[in-house]
Amino acid sequence: MVFHDAIIKKFNYQPIFITNVVYYQHFLDKTFRFSNSKGDVFGEITFGADGKIHGYDNPNERTWTFENGCLHVWGGHKQFCYPYNEASFENGKLRLEIALGDTGMKHCLAEI
Repeated sequence: MVFHDAIIKKFNYQPIFITNVVYYQHFLDKTFRFSNSKGDVFGEITFGADGKIHGYDNPNERTWTFENGCLHVWGGHKQFCYPYNEASFENGKLRLEIALGDTGMKHCLAEI
């Protein structure tokens, strides 16, 4: 089993396809605040046209893809894949969340 499959199994990730709400262009060269649901801010992430994540240095978040209507954030060796599956717009800005299993915690990306 690949590591990212183990993460999906452990946290029971169930991607909700968000194609009708969010498109690739919503991410391209835009900057988002990366935080958790407790309010801890990890940094700012820019989704580059080269498929790389810029402005944030963590081995868990290196590259990104938009596949099957779902944003995926990958680790340096494509070990991690976090399919952000809850999308909303707040004051015209995109906000994405992913539940971290049944921990009650979420990772959040909020467009700046």
